[in-house]
Amino acid sequence: MLAVSCNAGREHVRVKKRARIQDKVSDWKECEDHYWIAFKSDWWGDAGKSRLLESEDSQNIITVTQSKVLVQLDILTNTNGQLYVRAEYELLYARLCNAASVHMYIVIPGVVLTGQPGSGKSCFGLYALLRCIANEQAVVFFTTYGQAFYFNESGVRTCPTAEVNSRILLRRRRLYCTPGTRMWSLMDAPAYGKLISPKVLSHSIFFGLLASTDPSSFEVLLEHSHTRQYIMNPWADSELLVVMTTPGMMYAAECRAFDLAEVQKVRAQAGPCPSDVAAMLRDAEHVREGVQSTVRPLSMKNILEFALATWSRPSIGSFKALLMRRVGDLDPQALGDDVAVLTFKTAYVMELVRARYRELVLEDVGQVSLNACAGNTEILAALLFEGLAFKVLSSDAWEDVGRFRGYARMSRTTTSCEKSLRLFEF
Repeated sequence: MLAVSCNAGREHVRVKKRARIQDKVSDWKECEDHYWIAFKSDWWGDAGKSRLLESEDSQNIITVTQSKVLVQLDILTNTNGQLYVRAEYELLYARLCNAASVHMYIVIPGVVLTGQPGSGKSCFGLYALLRCIANEQAVVFFTTYGQAFYFNESGVRTCPTAEVNSRILLRRRRLYCTPGTRMWSLMDAPAYGKLISPKVLSHSIFFGLLASTDPSSFEVLLEHSHTRQYIMNPWADSELLVVMTTPGMMYAAECRAFDLAEVQKVRAQAGPCPSDVAAMLRDAEHVREGVQSTVRPLSMKNILEFALATWSRPSIGSFKALLMRRVGDLDPQALGDDVAVLTFKTAYVMELVRARYRELVLEDVGQVSLNACAGNTEILAALLFEGLAFKVLSSDAWEDVGRFRGYARMSRTTTSCEKSLRLFEF
């Protein structure tokens, strides 16, 4: 009798626990609006695969016609629902698929995709979402402003990100699943520096975070020792040409005709990201003032850090002057971390920094003289900046010292006294 009573008590507890779990899962609200129903109908399964194939015949441009869906996802709101599928996106998606399914000595829990602001990380997130839906794969998408959307065969549900608990959501899945059977979780980086909660993670989920270069908001993801960090490259001129000549994709470019040569001229001033190009076309003077405001306050120490330090955490503001890209081509089979390299965004920016450096040298010539007389090699800072210091701000191999000799355009001045300070002109 005692055993029966204990078993009955345990069963009562299990029933109550299941009820609590069901109540928690029910926090996901069905998206029953007609535009969500139409969106799923357009992209789930074979319909979505057909639309993806059709985009190959239209300059690789996908059109999502449900504008209210895009507003809620906070993506493509300025392109008339058009998404240009860069070759970068297709290769990155293949790379994510490989990372999600690899099962050798390790299991990769997820990927943090970072890169230059405006390089298209959020748009890639939408592309990856459409690919998952077309493959009839359950997926959760987290928007940058704190709303989650859960897609599966039965429909679309939504829930505030703060209330998401992936372990409860996936409670009915097997306690152990192979890497390839995990559900995907695509996360647009939270706005306003909000942190990512560990509750959105689970052993049954493969995450893809689309993030800025500041890791403070997603350090919880980096705590997993096998999390990968990938870098999205800036845009090629030919890719910018497609966006700038397709009606509705860049309104600032529609007042004039562009060919590749014209695109290259604009890119030389603005940099290789569509948002920067659009800003330059809208108000070039304002963009230049923004760059100057970044360069003007630089101290000698700041400039030498520009040139000599390996920046692992550049600030968002510094990207007015700097450009991030990865070293090497994108290989979907390469699953290790990418290596980043920083260079000046444009030749215009580089000349501004050089001008600021020369200004500081003239202001501080007395201190430089004292350092040189004391045997301090800081007198050669100009040579470093113009020459070897470009090893960090270069897209080529750091070992290729010979490539930098062309930057050291300096010569000694003639002096009447052999012991006096020898200046370098540049």
